[in-house]
Amino acid sequence: MFIIYFLVGFSFTTAEYLSSSIPCDYISIEQLRCRQTSFIDSNILSNNHSNYSHIINFEWIESGGYILSNNLFHLFSNLQNVSLRTNALTSVTILPFWSHLKFIHHLDLSQNRLITINSRDFQFFQNLISLNLSLNFLTTVEPIWLLIPLHIIDLSHNGINSIGYIRIQNSTSEFNSCLLKQIYLNHNRGLLSFTQLQLTIMGICPSIDRFQLLNNHWHCACNDLLNSLKHYRTLFLLDEPSQTLSGQCETPLSLRNVDIQKINEELVCDHLLLFDSTFNNDEQSSSSSSIFARQIICLFILGCIIGIIIGLCLRYCARRCFDLLACILFKCDRQKVVNENHLNESLQVTDSIHLQNHFTYCSTTGNDSLPSYSQVMNDIFYLDILTRPQQTENDGEC
Repeated sequence: MFIIYFLVGFSFTTAEYLSSSIPCDYISIEQLRCRQTSFIDSNILSNNHSNYSHIINFEWIESGGYILSNNLFHLFSNLQNVSLRTNALTSVTILPFWSHLKFIHHLDLSQNRLITINSRDFQFFQNLISLNLSLNFLTTVEPIWLLIPLHIIDLSHNGINSIGYIRIQNSTSEFNSCLLKQIYLNHNRGLLSFTQLQLTIMGICPSIDRFQLLNNHWHCACNDLLNSLKHYRTLFLLDEPSQTLSGQCETPLSLRNVDIQKINEELVCDHLLLFDSTFNNDEQSSSSSSIFARQIICLFILGCIIGIIIGLCLRYCARRCFDLLACILFKCDRQKVVNENHLNESLQVTDSIHLQNHFTYCSTTGNDSLPSYSQVMNDIFYLDILTRPQQTENDGEC
C-alpha cells in the first residue's frame, strides 16, 4: 500500500515538474504565451535578453499554481498588452511584477477570483486604455476610470452591488476628466441602482457611446426612475435599446419581476406613491392595532402575575390559620385528657382506700341473744382497724 501511495505521489510530482517546465510559445514575433507553466527564464526559448524588448503582447494564463519570476518583467520594456486570465487571482497586489505593468495599454484579468477593485491598485497605470474584469467575484468597484484614462472596461458576470461613488464625493484628491467610452455591465448577480450609475458614469463621462446593461437585477426606486433611468434613455448609444438594457426589478416589492424596459417613469412613480401611501396607512393601522394588542397582552400578563402573588399570599395565610387552629385544638384536647386522667386517678385512689378499709361484720349467731366474748373482741378489732391505716389489702371476708 505504501508503494502505491509513493508511486502516485511521485507521478503527480513528476507531472507537475514536467508541466512547469513546458516552454512558452511564441505566437508571433511580438506575442509570447505561457500556458500552464512557470514564467521563468528557462521556459523562454530565446535566452538572449536583448530580444525581449520586441515582445508587445504577453499572456500568462491558467498558471496560477506555478512560479512567476519577478526578475524578467523589467526586461520586457515594450509590453503593451498583458493577459493574466484564469489564474485564480484573489488580489492584484499579490503579484510581484505588478509594478512593472504600469506602462501597459491593455490588461485582461478575467476569469479570476477578484472580490474588489480599488483605486490604489491602478493609480499609477496612466497609460491603461482597456481593462477586462469580467467573470470574477466582484462586489464593490471604485470608479478607477476617474483616475486613469480608461476608454473601455468590462465588468460583466460579477456580483456588483456598489460602485463606490461615496468615496468620490468625500475624496479631496483631484480627478482627471472621464474618457470612458465603452462600459459593459451585463449579467450581474448583484443589485444595481441607476442612481449609482448616474453619479459615477453617466453624469461625469460625456463620451460614452456604448453602455450595455443586459440581464441585471435592478433597484427601481422612484428617484432612480425619474432622474437616472430617464437620463440613460437619452444617451446617444451605438446599440439599439433592446441590446443595451434588460433585466427585472427586484425592489421595491410592488415592482418585483417587472421588466425594466416596460417601465414608464411617471406612471411607476404615481403607482409607487399610491402604494406607499396605502402601505403607510396599512402600516399605521397595523401598528396601532399591534400596539393595542401588545397593551392587552401586557395587562393580561400583569394581571396573571398579581393573581399568582395574591393566591400565594392567601394560601400562606390559610396555611398559617390552619396550623394555629390545629395547635389550639391540640392543646384543648390535651388539657381534657389530662383532666380526665386526674379524675380517674382520684377515683381509683378513693376506691382503693375504700376497699382497703372495708370490713364486713358477720354475726356469729343467728338469734338475738347477747353477743359472746368472741363477737365483742371482733368489734373491738374492727374499730381499731378503722382508726389505723392498713398497708395490706383485705378481701372483705370475715
